[in-house]
Amino acid sequence: MEHNGLKQRLEDTSNFIVCVELTGGPGFNRGPIEKFLQAHQSADRSAIPKGFDFACVTLPQNPGGLANIEPANVISQLNSKDLLSGLDVMPHVTCKDHNAYGIVSLLVGRRGQARF
Repeated sequence: MEHNGLKQRLEDTSNFIVCVELTGGPGFNRGPIEKFLQAHQSADRSAIPKGFDFACVTLPQNPGGLANIEPANVISQLNSKDLLSGLDVMPHVTCKDHNAYGIVSLLVGRRGQARF
């Protein structure tokens, strides 16, 4: 699938851009995220209404203040299974529970695993 990045899609004002936020299931399970993306890949594209463009997946870090799977780890697993084809990823990384060095280490260590 050809990649048309979120930036290009936002510049084209003819469609309504859709981004979905996905989080791990109970017990730090990536299964619900993978299930959604597998269904998206196998879905008939006509299922998305005309004028809407599914462009992006957002992955929050500890949504609602609850421990969850680190976005970079999810991105790595999804890339290894080729489930992000054609989609951009927006990880939500926060400074909660991290100091400045922790944030830098997190970002530097995961650079190159996805298009940030």
